[in-house]
Amino acid sequence: MKLLVLRHAKTDENIVAGWTDTPLLPEGSAHARTILHTFLTKYPELKISQIISSDLPRAKQTAEIMAEELGVPLILNEGFRGFNIGSGAGVTQNEFLRTHPGQYIKFMRPDESIDDGETPNHFYHRVARAFRELVHNPDITGDAILVTHRSVLEVIYTLVNHIQWSNQMYYYEMEFLLADIKTKNTTDNAATK
Repeated sequence: MKLLVLRHAKTDENIVAGWTDTPLLPEGSAHARTILHTFLTKYPELKISQIISSDLPRAKQTAEIMAEELGVPLILNEGFRGFNIGSGAGVTQNEFLRTHPGQYIKFMRPDESIDDGETPNHFYHRVARAFRELVHNPDITGDAILVTHRSVLEVIYTLVNHIQWSNQMYYYEMEFLLADIKTKNTTDNAATK
């Protein structure tokens, strides 16, 4: 099984989205289609039989567009949500920096959380569990697309490449990952915005 892990389409990058209902921007629908067709052209060997997605609106909307384009089923999985920053979500980047200085995941202690959010360790174990369940699910046949969030991409990268994960390692912005689950080969794009 080949798994193409993608970040959701365009949202308002000025908002710290977290676990909010932040939707795609109006141009996000066209962006989702462009992402899909770009990867299907780049990797014509992919035979996508299902799409799995975080259940947060921006990922879900992206996945719904892709599933409709391909005519394949969509499976929502809250285990693939991004990092839960609790009450820090839904505000502008500037407001977050003012009210929560030093509390981006990269600068947090592994056991530290923001108010009602999760710790980096809890985040890692939640995503790792969801990923293991996905790759060992006998109902998932053929190739698949997973639509998720940037922080989840980095965790999955460490899992498929057998790298020790640390929230301190967030040093680049991953946009996609293609993993051959059986052979453990990966291709990733660490291009920044």
